[in-house]
Amino acid sequence: MSRPYEDVDWFCVDCRTINFSNNAACFECKRDRAADAPTAPRNKDGTFSKAFDWACGSCGRVNWAKRTTCYHCGARGGHRKGHKAP
Repeated sequence: MSRPYEDVDWFCVDCRTINFSNNAACFECKRDRAADAPTAPRNKDGTFSKAFDWACGSCGRVNWAKRTTCYHCGARGGHRKGHKAP
């Protein structure tokens, strides 16, 4: 069976959730993968996060360092002067 997309993980264009390459639809919002869905490059260790990105203590979603609340559930978090989010 041929695959319609490259074997790379991707961001949903609606909710910005990272999806595995084999997902034809977003696991979060169920939107079909867009043909122009941006790829989600991984770090050498297989992770997506950059320095100071943080996992929400309430829902577990990874948020960019610049966020002070979770993009998914709105819980407070983030980094403040060298402190990591819960």
